[in-house]
Amino acid sequence: MARVDADGRGCTMTGGTETGLAGTRLLDRYLVGEVLGHGGMGSVYRGTDVVLDRDVALKIFREDVTNPEELARQQSEARMLAKLNHHGLVTLYDTGTLQRGGREVPFLVMEYVPGTDLHRHLVAGPLAGSEVARLGAELAGALHYIHHRGVVHRDVKPANILLTRYAADAPLRPKLADFGIARMLDGARVTATNMVPGTAAYLSPEQARGDTVGPPADIYSLGLVLLEALTGTVAFPGPPLEAAVARLSRGPEIPDALGPQWGSLLAAMTARNPEDRPGAASVAAALGTAVGWSLRGHQARGEEIAAAASHPATRVMDAAPAVQHSGSGAVPHEARLPALSESQATNATAWQPAPQRPARAPSSAQRRPWRNLTRLGARKAWLLAAAAAVVVILAGVLLASLQRPEPAPVDPGPAIPGQLGEHFKELEESVTP
Repeated sequence: MARVDADGRGCTMTGGTETGLAGTRLLDRYLVGEVLGHGGMGSVYRGTDVVLDRDVALKIFREDVTNPEELARQQSEARMLAKLNHHGLVTLYDTGTLQRGGREVPFLVMEYVPGTDLHRHLVAGPLAGSEVARLGAELAGALHYIHHRGVVHRDVKPANILLTRYAADAPLRPKLADFGIARMLDGARVTATNMVPGTAAYLSPEQARGDTVGPPADIYSLGLVLLEALTGTVAFPGPPLEAAVARLSRGPEIPDALGPQWGSLLAAMTARNPEDRPGAASVAAALGTAVGWSLRGHQARGEEIAAAASHPATRVMDAAPAVQHSGSGAVPHEARLPALSESQATNATAWQPAPQRPARAPSSAQRRPWRNLTRLGARKAWLLAAAAAVVVILAGVLLASLQRPEPAPVDPGPAIPGQLGEHFKELEESVTP
């Protein structure tokens, strides 16, 4: 079953200190401060690098871990993080061990990311569609980076997406954190016996079945995260077992109010068959272009968007004031007006041929409409440019014909009498067109 809570929080923020560790100096360099959170594998503390005078995050694993598989998982996380360097990932600075309870306990020294996480950020309500597209594009870029290096995160959820600002007037930037249950594609699975690694609400179908997990699992989880950010509701709520099993029989409900482009992309990302999901690079490209553009100018109340998840026929017509996110400033809520039927916007199975027709394989465009999203803008621009050029040419030809002067009448010249005149007339007629 799932490793952490079904609601996806995964750790309980305490903001306090733990007896025996506050004020401890690790490796004679890292001063332990307040507790930032507790997770299934250990606790995260705020710390200070006294040598470089900078804030750090200290992840200290549990001292009661004796399972060799759990210890191997801790060592695997350290080695894995050490090989990754991307602006969308939390950076690993150092690692070491300390004595706790008579045992050597490993710890990680990581980049401290000031701000909040997406789970807490969504408490105020759904985000603007354009902001979800921007955050999603950056997260997909980070996933493309780790997938290209043979790493699968396996626990993409709002609580593992940290949000920070690099300047007071800068937009929120996401960082993917907690690689505790990630695995190398070419390595052995590192997980406790009879346990499904991940968070129940965001598991992919293959994770819920216990099948082999690859990059498509992260794409599925990211699709659920983006859907939650747009609607303000968890796609598969409920107890861990119920939430995990639900996705085996159906796709998430995608409200029509999000529009056809969001509907197509989210349905593709959350397809039950891993082979039908787009890659991380394709998701990043789609979110960075067509999907983001399509949502501009269409505003609606966040509450109405959330209600559309249970009432797809609701039309959102008027704009509303922005909702204040604590510490984040005003964020407007946007959505497309309903454009798809319920069957088209619900899940990827809507793309299959009708049962009464002879079975045939759908074209690549039918199975993966998200691939056309990034080409829509360029194709429209070329068509408009070609049409404009034709109009200009036709107008020029018409104008030239209207302004062309009538040919001057030919002067017949003086009449020539006699037989010579008759011969001259015959010559003139023979050369006249």
